[in-house]
Amino acid sequence: LQAQVEAAESLKTDNTKLFEKMRYLQSYNNRAGGGGNAYNRANARDLDLEALEQRYEASVDPFRQFSRAERQRKLQEMSPMERTVYVVAKTVLGTKEMRTFLFFYVLAMHILVFSTTYHWSHSSATGCDVH
Repeated sequence: LQAQVEAAESLKTDNTKLFEKMRYLQSYNNRAGGGGNAYNRANARDLDLEALEQRYEASVDPFRQFSRAERQRKLQEMSPMERTVYVVAKTVLGTKEMRTFLFFYVLAMHILVFSTTYHWSHSSATGCDVH
């Protein structure tokens, strides 16, 4: 399994490098007056090329690299309990669907507690409790 993961990462890196070479050649053709652009963003509907472009841009951007390295460093400095809380919070709050589910879950629990408290307070106040 580890070999498969390493092979996949290697292929992603290779694809990013190939995309970088493709962009270089396109910019060279544009500077040399080579005519039309082989890679036109408006006509590129291929999601693979878009994903490669995003991966390439992320690998070139030094601010993202620094941010990623700092995030990893801070994550490594956390205690196991803090890391667990961080991962759970990131999972629960990471998507809109999970946040919506959490909101309605908390709302339902509040309604349950309020209705139970209301029921107990009124049933004991009327003397309906028989022990």
